[in-house]
Amino acid sequence: MIVKKLPQLFLWTNQNLSIVPPLSVVGQIQAYGLGEMSIEHFRSYLSSRIQRVKIGDTFSKWEMVRRGVPQGSVLGPIFFNVHIHDLYYHIKQANLNAYADDEQLYSSDKDLELNTRLEHELGIGNSWYERNDMIVNPDKHQAMVLGVNSNYEFSFPVKNSVDLLDVTIDKDFSFNSHISQICVTVYKQFRVLKS
Repeated sequence: MIVKKLPQLFLWTNQNLSIVPPLSVVGQIQAYGLGEMSIEHFRSYLSSRIQRVKIGDTFSKWEMVRRGVPQGSVLGPIFFNVHIHDLYYHIKQANLNAYADDEQLYSSDKDLELNTRLEHELGIGNSWYERNDMIVNPDKHQAMVLGVNSNYEFSFPVKNSVDLLDVTIDKDFSFNSHISQICVTVYKQFRVLKS
């Protein structure tokens, strides 16, 4: 039996917790059936927040936070995942994985069909982000073909490696780039200790 290897294309889209409209998250949490008291706690936590910036000894004036969920809390990624959960209902011809603010579309097929399918699903995803008041930055989209050499010119940039959750993954899963980066970091740390 001959098994033909088809290219698997992973496409990374990067969004950001700081662009989630907070009150839309409250509406989505409410749709999951939480009680009114819980909804009020979340509404209070996410609305009427102010912030300022400190540079040196100088402070900016206080400003109202209009977008984003509080960073550095365990609730931030949860709110983001609640917000993007509906995206799973719209992506139908590719697989979608999400962790915090990193989403990956992936599929396997012949080059032309793969390009067409993922381009279509990426368009659906980008439209969903825009309809849900999120900012799409196509320059941050990364793609990588795994496992086989493909000379096909995809309609989006394809890299030999991508960074996912601080791990550099290369198209052959050798992790050589990741190991090299760790070695450079460790070497720099040892040089600091020696001096």
